[in-house]
Amino acid sequence: MSSVVGLEFGKRLVGERRRRGMNQYQFSDKLGITRAALSHYERGFREPSLTLISSFADTLGVSCDYLLGRTSVPGNGGFRDE
Repeated sequence: MSSVVGLEFGKRLVGERRRRGMNQYQFSDKLGITRAALSHYERGFREPSLTLISSFADTLGVSCDYLLGRTSVPGNGGFRDE
């Protein structure tokens, strides 16, 4: 079974968390998960659910595609009606 998250996921998750000045305790508290679980996601020892990936992205203000390494643009990249 292949992994949903790639090698970039943990790096990008850590980078965006730090860029926003949050430590693991602060970020995990916002998400309602333990610091240990967050550490496992960041280091690639555990694979988050799609719902949790979406929560990571929403909390950090980036797109799921960015966290998953599918784009190099952090923004949400969504289409907007004008």
